[in-house]
Amino acid sequence: MILRLLFILTLLWSVSMQAAAEIIDDITFKEDAKGELDVTIDFTVPVQYLRHFPRRKSQEMTIYFNIPPSVPRKQWQGYESNRSPISSIVRILQVSTRDTRTGPKIMFQFHRPAEFSVTPGRNSQSILVHIKPGVVGQQKSGAATGLPLGIQPPELPPVVTAAPVVAPAPSTDAVATAAEPAAPATAEPAKPQAPVVAKPVPERPPIPAPKRPPAAAIPARDAQLGGKDGLPRFPELDPVTPEKPGTQPAEVLSVEEQLKKFNSQASALMAKGRDAMLKGELFAAIDAFNAVLALPANKYSEDAQLWIGIARERSGQQAKARLEFELYLKLYPNGAERAWVTQRLARLPAAVPAQTSAKPAAPRATKMEFNQYGSLSTYYHIGRSWTNTTKTEGGVEVPDNTSKTDLSSLVGVVSMTARAYNNQFDNRLVFQANKSQNLLDNSRSRSRISAAFYDLRNRVHNYSARVGVQSAAGGGVLGRFLGVSAGYGFLQDWRANFSIGQMTDEVLGQKPKFNSVSLDFGVNSPLGGSVYLINQTVAGITDRRATGGDLRYFEQGKTALATLDYDVQFKSVNIFTLQGTLNLDSGTDYSFMLDHRKSPSLSVMNAVYGAVATSAEQFYWVDPNDPNACLIYNPFYDPVLTPTLNPCLSDNSFAYTPATLSILLQSGFSLDELVDLAKKRTAITNQAQFSVSQRVNEKWQTGTDFTVSNTSGMPESGTPIRDPETGEVVTTGIEGYFPATPSSGVTWTLGGRISGTDVIATRDQSTLNLSYTKGPSTQSTLLLLNNRAYLSDIWTLDGTLRGMRITDTLGGKQMVYSVVAKAGYNVRTSLALEVELGVDWMKITYSTYNPATIKRGYISSGFRWDF
Repeated sequence: MILRLLFILTLLWSVSMQAAAEIIDDITFKEDAKGELDVTIDFTVPVQYLRHFPRRKSQEMTIYFNIPPSVPRKQWQGYESNRSPISSIVRILQVSTRDTRTGPKIMFQFHRPAEFSVTPGRNSQSILVHIKPGVVGQQKSGAATGLPLGIQPPELPPVVTAAPVVAPAPSTDAVATAAEPAAPATAEPAKPQAPVVAKPVPERPPIPAPKRPPAAAIPARDAQLGGKDGLPRFPELDPVTPEKPGTQPAEVLSVEEQLKKFNSQASALMAKGRDAMLKGELFAAIDAFNAVLALPANKYSEDAQLWIGIARERSGQQAKARLEFELYLKLYPNGAERAWVTQRLARLPAAVPAQTSAKPAAPRATKMEFNQYGSLSTYYHIGRSWTNTTKTEGGVEVPDNTSKTDLSSLVGVVSMTARAYNNQFDNRLVFQANKSQNLLDNSRSRSRISAAFYDLRNRVHNYSARVGVQSAAGGGVLGRFLGVSAGYGFLQDWRANFSIGQMTDEVLGQKPKFNSVSLDFGVNSPLGGSVYLINQTVAGITDRRATGGDLRYFEQGKTALATLDYDVQFKSVNIFTLQGTLNLDSGTDYSFMLDHRKSPSLSVMNAVYGAVATSAEQFYWVDPNDPNACLIYNPFYDPVLTPTLNPCLSDNSFAYTPATLSILLQSGFSLDELVDLAKKRTAITNQAQFSVSQRVNEKWQTGTDFTVSNTSGMPESGTPIRDPETGEVVTTGIEGYFPATPSSGVTWTLGGRISGTDVIATRDQSTLNLSYTKGPSTQSTLLLLNNRAYLSDIWTLDGTLRGMRITDTLGGKQMVYSVVAKAGYNVRTSLALEVELGVDWMKITYSTYNPATIKRGYISSGFRWDF
């Protein structure tokens, strides 16, 4: 592990370049007793889940999401990560914001077709994916499984939807069971076991058990469970019957066929429970037996009721064990183990009196397991542009053609995670970094460590701690910091947290320090939330003092989240967000978001860098008709070209504060005066978004999106010192000068889309978008076609075609056409080579300048190694 880390770091730093900051904080997999998988993707920035396609079942799936406009684009644009823990279900999980044409997205590729559902996570910085894997049969000798080397396909029961059948009462205290720690999702599948002979289990009411077939039983471990240690012998289990292709839908199956399916499911779950008990993983065993009891009545219902009581007793839950045994006698008064259960019940009160409040014994710790995963990528980017226009010389227009290399950079990104875990502890070491080497003479290179922390979680006592460079996960902390965050869960649904540290991003030599406390409630309930207090200081004064929290409702198919941050020092709402989703069984999905926030976030530091941060999205371009003149870049007017094309500096340097916060304080500025100056240099951004998606069938999906937004203006601030003759600003006071800025006005976008799979090629995903955007000074129409095809297990091909027409109120017009093609080749399961080629063609008709044609081509190539 150490040698591999040193090798990767050496390779990364030997290549250099600039990349977007890490926006993925963590990706966790949690598998339940049914073999279903919950994938939680935690981000370092707020996100809004929009939609996913295909909607229900496929071998590939793409999730589209939004990042609020208050998050600077430079923080997330151009980001890509392939960090996926080892899994027998998910083959590749890729998060990409590189292609701004198609928007931020998460791409899943499964080892085999799977059913899935997607919802927002339990906070504004996560997305949850629930996956039901397909059926996997026994692996034949020498047959390929499609799984990574060393991973064996698990035996999973088929997913069945059937008419209701009378079932025995579920296990007691379901809420407590759900809250108990589960076995690690990444644990290795159980090894094949030698067959054992067990006594037959009598028929159980209310449904007669079919005769046991003479086929061999599911292999069990060499060590027999029960029979010799004062416990009943564990039942013999029938083999799992995989669902055959072309089987009739469950709703038209006969009662006998339905019973066979339930028995097959229960057999696999009983095997999971048996193996977990033999390994000492008692909580995982309880989950498995509970899952059997949740099924309709089957031949293992009686055995599951018996063994969940035994598992609870062994885990120290004597009171719950007593309830399970009493339920066994009530449901099965003539059960095969009635006498044994009666004797066990008689002994339980002596072991744990009913009136005692003794703490249950902790489960025996299992052996630590270790794994590591991550990715390393290195890409070279080169781009060249050609500008063709005319200029006037001696009253005659002559051609003026120029060309230049506007992009040449080498980018390396590394992400590594090492884990050591068992049924009690989960330890993680995480390292994420990027380095950018800009090969152009007028550009600088940067390197950044975006995460380097140790994370500890205790599954039994429900506490956690994280130390190092990390991203905020709540508590009112805004941004990445170096410090400590910890939490402790108590009273089933409550959790107390604290964070203390220093922000890692430096602004004019200052790095704010903070401490935060928060309280979560309804942690394991559909309705919950949190409240927090945070105090942040810089240069010896209060930079930010705020209170707030969130309220969420989280249920399959229905989610709602409200977030509020109120700054006590500024006496103003800093952030208010309301978002939600509704997924109907009819195939219609709704999502909405209302977002109001200060931009940048309220802070006394805005007094010295507010002007810079507010204008961070403004770029200046060389006028094609006058190389010595600059044009203000408008994202709606010129959306194709990157800021590296013909950049030039504005002469409005007076807008930047020439002094640091410490110098302003030494110069006599009071805290109230700095707060007032920061208010003037902070804008307000409002956005509303509404989306609807409709599944036409398993192949096609349609939808529409509506977005409206605006950014407020800012008043004049600071002290200008003007030339007495010309009146121009020549210098400023020590606090700088920022002229009044008008509001951006209301901009709205209405779009429609059609998504399909298997349209151009087998296993492809195609999307056609048509949208119209109207702002105060411009309006545009966009047509976009994107296709992603999996040509085979080793080839992927992405293609994007785009056409855009933009006009402004002054009579200017712009036509934009773009073609992008990207090919990926998997040299091995973990190594991929990628090449991307793009061509942009733009014709601009200015209202006051000569027309110009701009062409640009670029190539990006490199490799990605997932390990």
